[in-house]
Parts: sequence; structure tokens; C-alpha cells
Amino acid sequence: MAQRSALEEAVKRKLIDEDAQKQIAAIPDFLQRAQRDLEDLCLFREQHAETVFSTITNLTLTTAQTPSDFIRVRPLAPNEEGPFWVDGMGSPTAMRLLESRAEGLRDYGYDTVPATNPGAPKALTLGTDDSLGFMEVFPAADANAPTGTYRALTTYELHLPYWKRLAELSASTSENVFTTDLLARQDLEEQATALALFEMRYTDAAAAYFSYSTSIGEDLRFDQKMKRVDKHASIHMGKGYAWSRRTRGRRR
Repeated sequence: MAQRSALEEAVKRKLIDEDAQKQIAAIPDFLQRAQRDLEDLCLFREQHAETVFSTITNLTLTTAQTPSDFIRVRPLAPNEEGPFWVDGMGSPTAMRLLESRAEGLRDYGYDTVPATNPGAPKALTLGTDDSLGFMEVFPAADANAPTGTYRALTTYELHLPYWKRLAELSASTSENVFTTDLLARQDLEEQATALALFEMRYTDAAAAYFSYSTSIGEDLRFDQKMKRVDKHASIHMGKGYAWSRRTRGRRR
């Protein structure tokens, strides 16, 4: 079973240029950055997570802390937005996922305590504006959730499946899916190597290592394609195009 130290050695072996020695001390940082890049793709079952909380009983809007390891919502089925609530018999009811708290207030309003127009949960915001870090349920929940053998309480049990961050490889954490899974380990080695080569301005070499699913890798390979199409094209033109692609709402 591979460990963090083995990954560091694998990246060292790939950095064969003598000028790369100055990058070796930064390999732990490259591994952490590479892990974050690959985690953002949300490919690994080990990233599956779910947070569960209940509505409150004082007939006001329910809030809950957004998980600290949250990356993005993970819908459990096609055409679903992700969050749902479960009644007393264990039957799920899907909810809308809102872009902002303002959208929830616009569509469902805000009631004083006690709420004058409560109801079953219909939507959830992840706190993308002034309520950053807190999830909020709309509308204000009533206390009429169906009870049954699964749950005897009249509050609503809310579920949010999501993709999570994994423990960073460090001196104290030497193993995770990127050390125990062969393909994930290879991806991490190559992504970390590519980051190091990119720092050294070896863009052609970096393009050969970057994951095909990451935006920098896509852009570098596009640069190479452009240079092959037009032998007189400047590398700076390619880089400029790649940068403009990344700044038009792309992930990186």
C-alpha cells in the first residue's frame, strides 16, 4: 500500500531536469494542490457524503451549518437537484436547490415568529450570499410532518447528499484514496508533476502530465494544437487564448 512518502519519491523521479531540484522542497505543496484539483472533478466514491438535520419547531426559517468539507451537491438521481426531506414512513420528497437566500425570500417570503404561512420544506439554499456558510430552508416549516415507524417526530428530517473534500496528505495523514487506489495514485502523481513543471515554465512537458479532465491541462493541449496548426503562431498567443478561456467562468 502506497503512502505519502512514496508519492513524493514518485514525483521526484519524474522531475529529472537538474533545475528541478529547487522544486523538490515544494513537492508536498504540489501534492496538496493536485489533490484539490482532482477532488474538484468529484470522481471518487470516497467523496460521497450526506448531512442530515431537522427543521425547528418554533415555526421560523430553519438554518444549519454548511459542511466544512463541502464541494458541491451530489444528486442521487437524474433530474433531481439534491436535497430532500423524509417523512415518518421513510418516504423522500425532493426539494429545490436555490442559488441564493434572496431567491428563497422572493419565492417563499419571510414570516415572523410564529410563522403565519408555514408549510412543508420546498427549497434549500446553500448560503451563497449574505448567509454564507449556512443552509436555509424555505418556507418556514410547520410541525405537521407525517409520523410513522421510521420517525415519530413532527419535524421534518432534511438530507443533503454532497461531494466532500478528503483528508489532505501530510506528515500526520499519509494515506487516503490517492494512495490506496492505483489509478487515483497515478492521477495524483502526474498532476503534481505537471504543477511542478508548470512552475518551471516547461509548459510542453507539463501538458503531457496534466490530467485531461482539468482545465489547465485542456488549455495547454489547446496551445500545442494551435502551434501545430500554425507553425508561425506565437506561444504567447496560445497562452493568451488559454488564459482568456480560463477567465470566462471556467473552474480555475
